Amino acid sequence: QHIRNVEIDLVDIDQDSLTTLKLIIKKMNPPKNFSFRFFNKNFLDFEPIDGKQLQLPIGNNHEYDLIIGNPPFGKINKASKENVNLNSFQKKSKNIFSYFLEKSIKTGKYIAFISPKSLISAPEFDDLRKIILSRDVIRIIDHGEKAFDGDVKIETIGITLGPQSNNLDVTVESLVTKTIQMHKKDYIF
Repeated sequence: QHIRNVEIDLVDIDQDSLTTLKLIIKKMNPPKNFSFRFFNKNFLDFEPIDGKQLQLPIGNNHEYDLIIGNPPFGKINKASKENVNLNSFQKKSKNIFSYFLEKSIKTGKYIAFISPKSLISAPEFDDLRKIILSRDVIRIIDHGEKAFDGDVKIETIGITLGPQSNNLDVTVESLVTKTIQMHKKDYIF
């Protein structure tokens, strides 16, 4: 109530998902100071309010206070290469999720993402981990293979990042072992 206006931009490439989300929000009856804008766009090509492609240096003022994402996982396919401008991103990774996370880090003050657990150790994410280490890694939640219902069998983590910080400690929660521990950033990454 102490915040005058809360502006929420919702971006999804799937129009059906946005339609469903509109119905859910309507049933939630959000506070009057909340406003929602829906964009049926690919987040990687999304141009915000001012019409400029987001390319803010890490550590500067951010376009968004918070970005929450559950991006697609998997190798970049031919259609992605043709439909998305990937020139402004690190090139080592061939997994599409890394481009979503990198853009979010460049444009958001706080980031909360679901990502493959391989983000922590796979060599293809070395460059992305360097970008992550420039931020405050607030929390990592290890979901194991239980983050998604059905036939999805990939180990995932939830990762929450904050602005640049001298904080070297990370809270790591394992839903698999039901433990919470503190670790140093350099131990994890």
